[in-house]
Amino acid sequence: MEQSAERWKVLLGGVMMQLCIGGIYTWSLFNQPLVDAFGWERTEVYTAYSLIVFIFAFVTIFSGRLQDRIGPRLVGTIGMICFSAGLIIASQARSLPVLYLGYSLVGGIGVGMVYVCPLSTGLKWYPRKKGMVTGIIIGAFGMGGFIFNVIPKEVSHF
Repeated sequence: MEQSAERWKVLLGGVMMQLCIGGIYTWSLFNQPLVDAFGWERTEVYTAYSLIVFIFAFVTIFSGRLQDRIGPRLVGTIGMICFSAGLIIASQARSLPVLYLGYSLVGGIGVGMVYVCPLSTGLKWYPRKKGMVTGIIIGAFGMGGFIFNVIPKEVSHF
């Protein structure tokens, strides 16, 4: 029974990680405010999102191998630190190169490192329920965009 509770904690932790990094899907909320605030071209602002998706996908190739060597906890922790640092850098950006460096590069590295950890760990902890675990974890990644889009609007009504 104790092992079962531990397995659910691992799955819940993976879901929480995926919800956080799934926030990248809210980028469209920032497009027009960045264009208005800095006078950047709309395509230049869209490029930040295109780059983060490319970098995140590319980094997953290497983070899976790294996870096999040093473990998912360390890779996931480094990834969350990178993702958070990328958001902090992007929040201070006053130029496109800084925006791309923070959000796209540092943030993309973080997302790529975090993304594989819950998925591969969940599959190992639930070998008989691979489809369920994959659906829950990848669904949480997509749900992150929804949550970070809806919750700020709801909180601002208070």
